[in-house]
Amino acid sequence: MGDEETVFTGERVIPGAVEPDLWNEHVARYRFASLFAAERHVLDAGCGMGYGAAAMASVASGVWGFDTSLEAVRYATRHYGEHARFCLGSADAFPARSTWFDLVTAFEVIEHISTWPELISEAARVLKPTGTFLVSTPNKSSYTESRKEVGVNPFHVHEFEEDEFRAALEEKFRFVKILAQNQQSSVVVAGEAAGQYGEVFVENKPSLEGAQFFLAICSFQRIPIPSFGYIPRGSNLLQEREHYIESLKRELDESRRQLRAARTKLNELHAHLEERTQWAQSLDKRAIAAEVEVQRTKQRLRNERNAVRSSRWFKLGEALNVGPKLPDDPA
Repeated sequence: MGDEETVFTGERVIPGAVEPDLWNEHVARYRFASLFAAERHVLDAGCGMGYGAAAMASVASGVWGFDTSLEAVRYATRHYGEHARFCLGSADAFPARSTWFDLVTAFEVIEHISTWPELISEAARVLKPTGTFLVSTPNKSSYTESRKEVGVNPFHVHEFEEDEFRAALEEKFRFVKILAQNQQSSVVVAGEAAGQYGEVFVENKPSLEGAQFFLAICSFQRIPIPSFGYIPRGSNLLQEREHYIESLKRELDESRRQLRAARTKLNELHAHLEERTQWAQSLDKRAIAAEVEVQRTKQRLRNERNAVRSSRWFKLGEALNVGPKLPDDPA
């Protein structure tokens, strides 16, 4: 199966086939997961096209990924098979033995299945006592608000509010910490002389209530929770903002041009309508004048007929049955 046959539905993230913001949302989760994956055995549930498993493989001892889609598994194996292993499997019945993995990830999977409690149970089953489960899902409140224009997501079976999400995870894990994942502006100090990783200072920690996504860190033992920031390649918010403003200006100028053209056309139509109205009014006046003239002519003919009828010669002719016949009275 060639790459050209891989179809993007809006829910299956394909490298190079999605807009940058969506891509960055997904990649950022796996970069965050890499903080927990160093020299560990990792299982990526619902691995999709495999790019996330490959990202974690750069630091992990080994990464395995599974997905229900044969197309996705084939794509992942073809593109990332040298970094991780991929197979078919179900999110409610992991194809893995118990207490084997140090880290399990399930990003944007749980909302897609009706048997979502089994996903949590399976993650707990395959983890070692020292293991960690990372799971993300959209915040139902924010997600519903963002989709007011387009309606509900037909691929989502069950979306979560914070309380339900937390309660479900706490049934299987003693320690559950939920973080907010948002896209927001930042100031970056970096360059060729700086390393890839460093400190992140979050001045105003985002509230879970307004989070775009929930990302939960679940474990059987207490573990430290790091802050994390992901700066995509080529990201420059001020520059992007300027480009956006310029594009808005161009759209505004074009809208103004179209408005001027529409007004000119409207004025032309008004002038044409006025001309036709005056022409119609002149026709009305001429028709009224013609009707008046017709009535005058009829009256004159009546008068002349009556004058003839009243003459002694016409009466004598009628008595002798001689002379001309007068036409009927005009209507």
